[in-house]
Amino acid sequence: MVEYVRATGRARIGTCNGWGARPGSRCTTGQRAGRLVLQGLLLLILCAGFNREVPAAEKPGAVAVLPFKINAQEALDHLRLGLQEMLSSRLEQQGFRVISPEKINRYPVALAPSVETADLRSLGRDLNAHWVIVGSLTQVGNKGSIDLKVIDVARKRSPIFIFMVSEDIDALTDTMKRLAVNVSDRIMGVPNVDSVRVEGNRRVEAAAILAVIRTRAGDRLDYDKLDKDLRDIYKMGFFQDVKTETEDGPGGKIIIFHVSEKPSVGKIVFEGNDEIDDEDLQKELGIHLYSILDNNEVRQSINRLKELYREKGYYNAEIKEETEPLPNNEVMLKYKIDEHDKVYIEKIQFVGNKHFDDDELKDIMETSEWWIFAWITKAGILDRRKLEFDVHKISAFYHNHGFIKAKLGEPKVTYDDKLKGLVVTIDVVEGEQYGVGEVKVEGALIEPAEELLKKVHINQEKVFNRQVVRRDILALRDIYSDKGYAYSEVRPVVKEDDQEHLADITYHISKGPKVRFERITISGNTVTRDKVIRRELQVIEGEYFSGKKLKQSSANLARLGFFEDVQIETKKGSKDDLMRLNVKV
Repeated sequence: MVEYVRATGRARIGTCNGWGARPGSRCTTGQRAGRLVLQGLLLLILCAGFNREVPAAEKPGAVAVLPFKINAQEALDHLRLGLQEMLSSRLEQQGFRVISPEKINRYPVALAPSVETADLRSLGRDLNAHWVIVGSLTQVGNKGSIDLKVIDVARKRSPIFIFMVSEDIDALTDTMKRLAVNVSDRIMGVPNVDSVRVEGNRRVEAAAILAVIRTRAGDRLDYDKLDKDLRDIYKMGFFQDVKTETEDGPGGKIIIFHVSEKPSVGKIVFEGNDEIDDEDLQKELGIHLYSILDNNEVRQSINRLKELYREKGYYNAEIKEETEPLPNNEVMLKYKIDEHDKVYIEKIQFVGNKHFDDDELKDIMETSEWWIFAWITKAGILDRRKLEFDVHKISAFYHNHGFIKAKLGEPKVTYDDKLKGLVVTIDVVEGEQYGVGEVKVEGALIEPAEELLKKVHINQEKVFNRQVVRRDILALRDIYSDKGYAYSEVRPVVKEDDQEHLADITYHISKGPKVRFERITISGNTVTRDKVIRRELQVIEGEYFSGKKLKQSSANLARLGFFEDVQIETKKGSKDDLMRLNVKV
């Protein structure tokens, strides 16, 4: 919404309560286009207003900048002429005809500590300048405060006063550039921002709101930037309505952001819950007292509560929320719950399975159908996480029986009115069953391939079995680790023959460096001496790593009966071929 109030000189330039619509909604393209047209008309009105007050020249005219007055403890006298030259240069870039500082400084009045306005106008007339600028720099800590007085030599306008702060006294270049733009805008009648303030906020600090606003005091008034500022404030999520308003100030337009805060949650109430108590519901809710009321968070909290009820078997539970106003811009958030009867899994069915019937696949699952003694075994309760795990178990079952390309779909859960319960349907794509083809070992072999192949068992299987392949990997790694190769790796490469339906398996082995024990440390033994523990260890410092000896060492320590727990940890040593062993008892 865009309004211009002539009687008061105040302009309401924007509003955001969901972009000009009802709170929480989005404006249409037509609304946004209309708002932009109105903002353009407002800009023309404002500019016309300035032009009626100050006839803008076609060209900026000539300007004379006097040496700056310096108020500082440090020796900053060099800035007296330095700032004069810097501002003159920046104004020249803005299109002004600048009187040279050398010509200005020949006049005794230019270097005087204090000069009357009438004398400055006389200086300007002598130099054929339209404007005379006097300035001062005051150091405050590491900051620099700059004040300018811009005098109209022709006396058509009152003096213009401009104030700006440089955050770092050593970074005045950027500040002078901004000052030159400000001077140009003020002389030419371009509206500037006098100040920016926030009104209507109670809980949210004004500093937090101002931090997202890009419009700053001294900036040229930019309605597109103000519109973005308004949107950014709204996006903070703390406000149900944001409006922007302007009024005249001594240095341009005062920008006021009016905010209307969303209420906070002062009380949370549950109604209708008999099977789950308030404390358990509150833990699952995700909304806490005194947090800002967020409709999206409320919707998510309802989904979380419904999921909790489903886990308890109340699959048809209905939950609605209501809010009631409380004092101090707070609300009571009420959840009205209709639990309905507990719903059980009445049927589990598979679609697409040919080699294994439904009963065989059901035996693999932890999820089961309801039966007469379900109250004892807790059968028939739907647990989606458990159901997902069951799907993985069935998939592994297929892969261990030669069905390499078997795939299972995501379980579909539906409510059956006739059965008065849930039906779980799982789609199965079995694919072809693959036998075992050629089995090989390749890579860094420390024994003949024929000897290593005697340690694997996949070549004894009729059909491909991933579980057997995993066991073969561990068996081959044990052979290498017992020879000191602690970091050996075994990678199975499976090549499928889709014509013969056979799978060739190649175990590719990389052994890495041969590793010695660099140091063995013992901790946790407050009564038993180190030597008692060390004599049970089958490994010693300087000896090659052995996985078999490590397992035996752990078994020996446990057999002593002195310790509640025994942990053996290995870490890399100071070099790649060294290892540290930590024994914790």
